[in-house]
Amino acid sequence: MRRREGMTLYMTMLSAFVLLLNLYTDDEEIVVGSTHANRERAEAERLIGILVNTLILRLDLTGLVTFRDIMRRVREVCLDAYTYQLPPELIRQDLGDRGDEQRLFDVWFQFERERNEKFDMQGLDVTPYEDGKEQTRFELSMSMGEHEKGIVGLFEYDNQLFTAETTAQMLEDYFRLLA
Repeated sequence: MRRREGMTLYMTMLSAFVLLLNLYTDDEEIVVGSTHANRERAEAERLIGILVNTLILRLDLTGLVTFRDIMRRVREVCLDAYTYQLPPELIRQDLGDRGDEQRLFDVWFQFERERNEKFDMQGLDVTPYEDGKEQTRFELSMSMGEHEKGIVGLFEYDNQLFTAETTAQMLEDYFRLLA
């Protein structure tokens, strides 16, 4: 179904996440923060550094009945967001005073493709940095990526809003939606 609909794996995983949020909140408008790598242009592919924009994806699910409908809406919103990337800072400026009081989104979704190249510099040892943070930045955050053995991920939640049992059930439901 993913290929028939012209969906990337990211879009498919995001579609299931959006449906999950809809099922748990009964909201027909879901707003999710995510990232886009900005490496479409050939001259940017070999640059060193982070060329990532934060995207705010507003998904209106009104009248959508099937998962295929949701997938189509997610695809449409993602393609528009990639084309017309508007940094959150500009959106905040447009909101004026209201932007200071209000977050633009409370839910985060990230999916990274498997990297084929290895970071290797002679004479340099590289160790992943773990920040040891104890507080989440968002109410819910799902970060996943392709790995040689499958898809791995991290699901974080604000423990003032959710219990471990609720989020465990949410993950189980997410996997069921994907299946």
